Amino acid sequence: MLTAVIGLVGCAPGDGASAESARAVSDVHRAAIEEYLDGAPEELPRSILEDSWVTDAELHEAQEGFSGCIKAADSRLEAKFRDDGGYDVGPAEIFHKELGQEAGDQRFDAIVETCDEQYLSIVPWLYLEMRSNPEGVSWEIAVQQCFAANGIPDGEGLSEEEFGELIDPDTYKPASDEAVACLTDPYT
Repeated sequence: MLTAVIGLVGCAPGDGASAESARAVSDVHRAAIEEYLDGAPEELPRSILEDSWVTDAELHEAQEGFSGCIKAADSRLEAKFRDDGGYDVGPAEIFHKELGQEAGDQRFDAIVETCDEQYLSIVPWLYLEMRSNPEGVSWEIAVQQCFAANGIPDGEGLSEEEFGELIDPDTYKPASDEAVACLTDPYT
């Protein structure tokens, strides 16, 4: 079964704080929200993000809207949300049988992209990001801090940009389980 898979890293929905935490939104997250809102987003994601916070109920509303949009586009499709905040949609094969491989993929992708844009967009990412990384620390800095906390000397004294180049997934080979853990989830 071919599926659309969108992955997000972070804690599972429901692990977060209440709307009261909106006061603690980092400058990095606030800037991401402002940039998104400046791009004239769809109504639901815009209304969710206008207060610079995503509640559990708002995430659920966005997910329900996405699922309904997928079903409305084709009743044979189903959306399933994963604990990591991503989702799977399928089966794409239904369009292959009707339209052929390439046209079927295009139709499937168009449905998923349209529903994502209308209902989810950056909402799930921000929901998770603001809970797993409330300070808005970049991934490179978080990995560097995790390395230092675990006594991993790789990248000591490097700038954020230099460290990012060092840990490029295409070239960096972690030498320990601790390094792998830092690269997998540096925020915990």
